Amino acid sequence: MERVICTCFVVCGLLSIVQGGSLIISEKFMNGDVLFLWNGDIAQEYDIQITMDKTLSDWDRQTVTQYTVEDALLYDSIGIDVRLPGDSSNNKMTYSVSKVESYVGDSVNISWTAPFFPRAGAYTVYHTGNVNRSIIVVTSSGATFDQTKYEYQSRPFDSTKIGFNIRDISRTDAGYYNGGLSPEAAWSGGGVVLIVHDTPSKPKIQGNLNIMVDSYSNLTCSSFSNTAPEYYARLHPLSYTWYVNNTKLSETRETLMLRVFRDHKYNHYSCTAKAKLESDRSDPVIINPMYTPDKLTILPEPLLNSDDKLAVKEGETIGPYTCTADCNPPCDITWKYKDSTSGGFFDVASTGSLDSQIVNRSIGVYRCISKFLPDSSFKKIESIRLDVLYLDKPLVSISTNESTYSNQAVQAQERTTLHISCNVRGNPYPSIRLQRSGSTDILKETSATEVLSHSITRLQCYDTGYYTCSGESTGFDSKERIFIVNVNCRPMFDYMDEFKTRYGCKSGDSMYVPVSVPIIANPPPKESDITWSGPTGQLAICSNVLQQNVIYKHLVKSFIPIKDRNFFGNYTLKYERESLITVTISAEELRINKSDLTEINNGGLIGLEGTVVVKVPIISDSLPLTSHITWLNPNGLMISDKSIVLQQTDGLYNYLITSILPVSGAKQFGNYRMLYDGNLITTIIIKEKDINMSPSAVLRKGNNSLSTMGLLISTILLSVLGTVFLGINIYHLYSRRKQANRKHDENSIGTAFYATQPNEQTYRNENKTEEHIYSAIDLQQE
Repeated sequence: MERVICTCFVVCGLLSIVQGGSLIISEKFMNGDVLFLWNGDIAQEYDIQITMDKTLSDWDRQTVTQYTVEDALLYDSIGIDVRLPGDSSNNKMTYSVSKVESYVGDSVNISWTAPFFPRAGAYTVYHTGNVNRSIIVVTSSGATFDQTKYEYQSRPFDSTKIGFNIRDISRTDAGYYNGGLSPEAAWSGGGVVLIVHDTPSKPKIQGNLNIMVDSYSNLTCSSFSNTAPEYYARLHPLSYTWYVNNTKLSETRETLMLRVFRDHKYNHYSCTAKAKLESDRSDPVIINPMYTPDKLTILPEPLLNSDDKLAVKEGETIGPYTCTADCNPPCDITWKYKDSTSGGFFDVASTGSLDSQIVNRSIGVYRCISKFLPDSSFKKIESIRLDVLYLDKPLVSISTNESTYSNQAVQAQERTTLHISCNVRGNPYPSIRLQRSGSTDILKETSATEVLSHSITRLQCYDTGYYTCSGESTGFDSKERIFIVNVNCRPMFDYMDEFKTRYGCKSGDSMYVPVSVPIIANPPPKESDITWSGPTGQLAICSNVLQQNVIYKHLVKSFIPIKDRNFFGNYTLKYERESLITVTISAEELRINKSDLTEINNGGLIGLEGTVVVKVPIISDSLPLTSHITWLNPNGLMISDKSIVLQQTDGLYNYLITSILPVSGAKQFGNYRMLYDGNLITTIIIKEKDINMSPSAVLRKGNNSLSTMGLLISTILLSVLGTVFLGINIYHLYSRRKQANRKHDENSIGTAFYATQPNEQTYRNENKTEEHIYSAIDLQQE
């Protein structure tokens, strides 16, 4: 008997209706979805509202000219309203969803009303299933189709009421039917969806049938729907019926969840799946309840410490032990040990009996493993964890931006990052320290891990040196590893050392200023790449490089010639044309020593009438020359007396100038000015004595011949003494030359050498001359 089911839901007929404003809306049916399209600007925003049956959606503003409603077969009608923002005009369209349902092997009638029938040409009926194909071509005079499959029923042929019959329905006949003048009509609105029902596939029960007792078994009734098209079937999932020993259960879901007990091994489980039609019943399955042993028993029982570990020294033995288990089916029991180095487990016994074992530091645990023969994933484990004590020698790993080093000298570039990893393996964790060799300062230490990590984020030359990584643990001798870090760095000025940047000297063909510049560099700088440039340009001199107390500290020794006053100024030390430091060499100066007093005595050492002895304390970077010292009397006349003696006092740069000034008559009382190289050093005031003492009173102490002889003897004596003092000073200065090179004065003024060979004497200059006023007896200095 032929069975035909024809269900058609039509809302608003088969017409798509557009109302309202100027927008023209069209629709397409695409794989179960309805696509609405309208004319307009794709950059324009539109307010969209969808009506699904009697349910209105909220207004949705989008910048589109199309809108898709998914799963259209869930509804009888779908409407859309499109508005421009701020415009109340409606632009509506309603799409009617037509569906016809049938079964495999049946015949079915399909019909719809076309908007018009073409006066010329043909009207084509299309079927869109897995592919899009034409099945009937109708003209005003007849229809062309596969007569074994279809029968065109509409009369007259040019009628807009399209109707035809499909014989011997199969799943491939399911899909969307529509017609028109072109292939695009296959997706246009107004067509009919043919739904073909078939029996679901015979289910298969899937799941783990070997289930642990007191756990849950999830059995899945696996079947698939044979209803077509697919976009209809996915909207109507299958329902299920479960049976236990042919007794129907209440569960209708795809998965049956059971708590497994031991007596479940007598039960048979089966199921069916149903859409419109019900499938055949699945083959029955039987649950095999399984249970693990309640516990594993190890005899004799190991004696564990507070950390639940068996304490044992390296080289000692443990065991023998026996491991037993109660399980169903009988368990396969083996012993394994864990190698802590590789992290893997290795077989040590194939039965439950473990013989005596010699322990070493790499063995972390002995494990008794109970497995089920049907499924090895089910197992029970009982472990004997070991606490093996040991201490290794440190292993050092050092990495830079470019290389990695292990326990060896490290070559690194300055301004890069150095990572030091000191690994001291031990149990318990050792105390690990990292420090510079020979220093008590600890860079970093830890006792919470076997690895100490330290980073020097920006390497400098002074990071070069030996480092020591040590590990200590109770009961073990200290272990250490020494390594060297060698930082390569370009030459640079060493600001950590004392250095003078200002020097004073005279000028002349035999005048040189020794400059010793502290430099940091590794490897040592090349002497050929060291240059000096100054006021006269680049100097054609050679410099010597001397290594200091560490490998990266050097002293660049140079002798800068000062041939004339044009050579005074700034001098820059360069390495490979890169400036390192600048020093200033200026003309030396002589100035009064403010820390001492000028001594002025009427008559001085010889006590003669008409003479005044003046002792002036000065400071000079170099040995003053008496020939450069002159005095001007109150009348501005130069005193031609040469009775001037130079004497060095305490300190390398301190001198005392003793002068005998002739004063005869009132016209010579007043200001006396002392000059050095024409520059004013100091001014003193000589006044008439307040007491009534005439020059004749002085003369009465001896006759003229004695006075003259005394003056001559005094002059000779002062000259001899000055010469002796000068010789002593020169010898003393020469012996202290190296020490003077390394000192600073309060104004950072450097030293200068004067000799045909640039290594003779050292002088000092403070670049300042002042005037003072003193009272000494009846004389004043200002």
